[in-house]
Amino acid sequence: MLAKWVDGQLRRWSDGPWPYSMVKVASRLLASVEMPADGVQQAAYRQLQQSLPSEGKWCVLLPLTHRPDGAWKGSAWTAGNEQANKKPELLVWLYDAEFGLRLAKPEDGETTK
Repeated sequence: MLAKWVDGQLRRWSDGPWPYSMVKVASRLLASVEMPADGVQQAAYRQLQQSLPSEGKWCVLLPLTHRPDGAWKGSAWTAGNEQANKKPELLVWLYDAEFGLRLAKPEDGETTK
């Protein structure tokens, strides 16, 4: 589920029901979010997460921050894979109306690791 920081408040991506803010991403790529360092933002995240279906038990709430270029940015951890000896990685995600949700690339001005 996508959410956005607007004027210091975390809101659903869409003003409609939660399904309008949903995008499907493999859980191996987006397993958990990088929690905000700020305690107030953490509380806002948890409060919005509780409003998700099943309080977010079966989905990840990805908070996005608006960038000057018009895209929105968020960070999330991959699932990792113990059998393949792959540790979770922190990836940067971008969202905009033209391309939708995608992994950031170096040419986007972001690194994915």
